[in-house]
Amino acid sequence: MIKKKLNKKIISSMPMRVYPYLSKDEQSPFHSSFLVMELADYKKDYLFLENKLQEKWEIRKITRQTYQKDLSKKHFEVVKEWFADFWGKYENFELYDFLINTDNWLLAQRIVLYSNLCAPDAIHLASAIIGAVNNQCQTLITNDKFFTREATKFLQANKLMKKLHILTVAEVSHKYFS
Repeated sequence: MIKKKLNKKIISSMPMRVYPYLSKDEQSPFHSSFLVMELADYKKDYLFLENKLQEKWEIRKITRQTYQKDLSKKHFEVVKEWFADFWGKYENFELYDFLINTDNWLLAQRIVLYSNLCAPDAIHLASAIIGAVNNQCQTLITNDKFFTREATKFLQANKLMKKLHILTVAEVSHKYFS
């Protein structure tokens, strides 16, 4: 892993639903590779919204059509360039996949079945739990209050609260940068 100091500016400027994990040494942030897909979705949603607002679409129509985007190759190139720029800014983050076998994916399925979390959130939580159980990470960072509430319920029910901590960006800033 790349061992650089955690940067307050990096953490505070990340998109709201990004779920970085902090390693046990509290200095090495990393993500699951699922982040790449979520960031691409984030940028495509933004481009779609921007285009449709320029075309004077109503918000209700935009909302209904969000999952039926009509983006072109030109837009995909913008997404690719945006991601390359994003990744350049966050070069101290490493991609690491925790869900590497059937048991790991069964944990993600269990989270979906026994919580109010959706599949992408269950993948993030399962990744963080597996990392925590294997002493590879200790903290999941998010500003998503719903995710935090539901993930905390799952962690409590499975006696994992001592292994994995869920912190907001502000809490990380206070804990590591104050």
